Amino acid sequence: VNFDCRTVFSEVFHQKGGFDVVIGNPPYFNVSTISKEFYHYLAEYYKSIHTGYNDIVYYFIYVGIEFLNRNGCCSFITSNYYLGNEYAKNLRKYLKNHISKIVNFKDHMVFDEASIHTCISLSHKETKSTEVIFFETATAEKITSSDIEAQLRYFAIKRADLNEDWLVADQPASSIIGKLNKGSILLGDIATIEKGSTSGKNNVFTISRELAREKKFEKELLRRNLKNGDIEKYAIRDRENYLIYVDNDTEIKNFPKIYSYLESYKDALKDRNEVANGLYPWYRLERPRNKAIFDASEKIVVPYRAENNRFAYDNAQYFNDGGDIRAIVINDGKVNIKYVLALLNSKLVYWFYGFIGKPKGKVREYFNRPLSLIPIKKILLAEQQPFITLVDQILAAKQNPPHPPLSKGGNNESSPLYKRGDRGDFIDTSVLEREIDKMVYELYGLTPEEIAIVEGKG
Repeated sequence: VNFDCRTVFSEVFHQKGGFDVVIGNPPYFNVSTISKEFYHYLAEYYKSIHTGYNDIVYYFIYVGIEFLNRNGCCSFITSNYYLGNEYAKNLRKYLKNHISKIVNFKDHMVFDEASIHTCISLSHKETKSTEVIFFETATAEKITSSDIEAQLRYFAIKRADLNEDWLVADQPASSIIGKLNKGSILLGDIATIEKGSTSGKNNVFTISRELAREKKFEKELLRRNLKNGDIEKYAIRDRENYLIYVDNDTEIKNFPKIYSYLESYKDALKDRNEVANGLYPWYRLERPRNKAIFDASEKIVVPYRAENNRFAYDNAQYFNDGGDIRAIVINDGKVNIKYVLALLNSKLVYWFYGFIGKPKGKVREYFNRPLSLIPIKKILLAEQQPFITLVDQILAAKQNPPHPPLSKGGNNESSPLYKRGDRGDFIDTSVLEREIDKMVYELYGLTPEEIAIVEGKG
């Protein structure tokens, strides 16, 4: 990228106006890992696609197309993250006028030695088609033929419908998505979504409740601590830790016991990069974030990465210490938080999020932008009550189990309310959750055929 291609290949550009074909498998890595000089070069010379956290492959795609002559085509095999990544929105705006075909392998691993989700793109300098053709894997079958497209399903999307957020769906899926959006308001329009705080030194700021009691730490600066692994559907597992929450407004010397504790780690806390550069005092959290959101009387929390939708209700003011969760506070008095929670944990919204949540290996990313695009059906508070009632029953079951949880020395596996899963033992509320799913399908007006598509049976 960082050389004058038009000079090196001057004959190509003078005689033909550019290359007939550009083809390749560019490297991929985040530009935040490169030198400041190269980063500034990219920001200056590729302003139209630069957003600050791009993958280097975005620039290769852009340059590959720019170096074509007017009849040329460019084909790359790359990671498919730019199809949904928030930081690739400017690249997608650019590609709208050039992309002709995308073969998206989705969860199918093309390279045995690289755990990367890939796609093949075909672009033209001057495209004449009004539609873009998308090919996608439809089954888990290994692709064995060189005639790749014959083993994939395909559909077309009007070029005019591709904006900065690409919603890549075939006609049946598009019909369901249309029903989701009809009469709905986006979550981002009724809620504040905030990233969790980071301390820069969790082994200092995150403490056990036992230590807090032993040292008689001042309660005003203590917040229940939450990690992404503590979040289940609907409920939170309590790890019995506290976060010492110190921001710019904290008069630390008014809390002598906590101040004395932090002072014993002063050298380690001063060693954090931004403290060393004088950007904030040594006793403060690295990124305190929005305290009011996490102190809200009610909020929804979700891991920033998860294989499935796991949204939990929090009325105990849990704080995060690693930036690995998102907190959602509802601002609209006409929308009950538990109604929203029911929708977010439903099979329908899980299916929909597959179109807007960026995949990362086997998991999806639950970042602010895609979360804000989830449609919430507008209905009266009285009509929300059946959802709220079921959520209350789920929360009661999870928070007040009828039998003690499984322990190392005990065996409650005969209880129908317990299941053993990858994340440990949990209360089985699947009957109640299935009832919510049925109500959500009815709420959005899905047909039996559309329900089958959502549940992977169609």
